[in-house]
Amino acid sequence: GPARALGLALRHRAERGLLELVRLRGEGPVLALCSRLGEDVVAAVREILASALLIAGPAKAPKLPASLRLAELPPVRLRGQAATLDADATEALCTYLAASGLTLVHPALAEVKAACEPHDLAELGWTLARGWELGGAKKKERWMIDALVPLADDDVVRRILPGLKQDRAVFVLGAIGTDAAAVELLGPVEKAKLHTMAARTAFQWIAASRGLTPDELEQAALGEGARRAERAHR
Repeated sequence: GPARALGLALRHRAERGLLELVRLRGEGPVLALCSRLGEDVVAAVREILASALLIAGPAKAPKLPASLRLAELPPVRLRGQAATLDADATEALCTYLAASGLTLVHPALAEVKAACEPHDLAELGWTLARGWELGGAKKKERWMIDALVPLADDDVVRRILPGLKQDRAVFVLGAIGTDAAAVELLGPVEKAKLHTMAARTAFQWIAASRGLTPDELEQAALGEGARRAERAHR
């Protein structure tokens, strides 16, 4: 319950403190100190540092934009409960999203998705993406739309192209890579519409990731689109 939210916030603070310590003292001395606590501690610290270097660059926690008002984000409930992530846990979640991108997802997000209601996370991702576009679609804040990659569900996926105008939205669909995302990309691929070239590229990404040709993926997406239409008319 609330312990999960607390655990998320505490992990975030611990990681942030560790990265700052490494920045000030260097990785070697920090690992030497950790070795006194046992090999398990050293392995855990190495994992945190590896993910920081891979995703966020040299041991530096990303800063959230001053314009991001955490208190105004939609609440995220814990699975099967009324309790929601508090301010510290929400900040931790956004920091993990800011350390991610189209193709790299911070490892801690797997814990978040296991602990939280999926549709609440999807709505959070949608709010961040809309905020990014309405805020001028700044390149340094592109993580806000990229947050849809780990968080969007099929309902939010269906909003992406009608609701977002930047080409980045199309590449986000390509990175999401689900049947629902492929269906949404079919419209721009088949017609002379906004995002056409970007949509073709994203569609090819999905096909390649599944070991399919674009034609094979198109047939699969058309079938999914037909099934969706059938369900909508029941």
